[in-house]
Amino acid sequence: MKYFLSLSFLLLQFSFWAQNGFVIISDVKTDSIQIKWTPKNIQTVYTLWENGASIELNDINSGKKQSFQIEPIKTHLNKFDKVNFEKEIALIEQLLSVKTKTEKEKKFAFALFMIESSVSKKMNQAGALSIQIPNSFSNNITCSITVKGLPLQTETIIANSISKYPSIETAKISVDQKKIANLEWDASSLEKNYLGFIIERKLADSAYFVITQEPFVYFRTNTEKELKLASYRDESVKQGL
Repeated sequence: MKYFLSLSFLLLQFSFWAQNGFVIISDVKTDSIQIKWTPKNIQTVYTLWENGASIELNDINSGKKQSFQIEPIKTHLNKFDKVNFEKEIALIEQLLSVKTKTEKEKKFAFALFMIESSVSKKMNQAGALSIQIPNSFSNNITCSITVKGLPLQTETIIANSISKYPSIETAKISVDQKKIANLEWDASSLEKNYLGFIIERKLADSAYFVITQEPFVYFRTNTEKELKLASYRDESVKQGL
């Protein structure tokens, strides 16, 4: 039995009640660019959802521009199937429902929304937090996000440079008496890169297949002085394999 660890681009960084605005993050591939904007606080989310946004991409060399419009959330959600996006829509509606509630209730709803957004492309789509476009640019581009009531946000993206991520240190695998596989690896180089892990397993001569439905995100508490190994327990292995 063998395991393979690969990296997944996430939207993970956020802080409660910081200044208004977004952190813009990009994932550049040969044929596509994924752009995500993570709100710095709950008020930024409310402002975005109420007013919508204009996204403009400008090729610095050629002057070529592309524009995208993000509609207010009530109109935006009409594009999504309520059956296939049931969880995502429920989290959005929960965040909207606490707008006039206590700060504690707001923080809790915001945390649930942001954690789900960090690992779920569907959440980013429904929550109006990302776009994916063909990579037809020759060099650097600027991404500008305009939202009424918020400062203009601009980020430079190197479109001709494929995103590269740190390597994953050697993993350790052990199997306990219940035939549950325990996988451990060093995640120290990934703490600041907003990345999660996709875990794949291979049995005998079969091909690798993904065993994590969502990217595995490594967290450690503020009280931990030394970095501990990230770990995952694979309980889906059939008895004896």
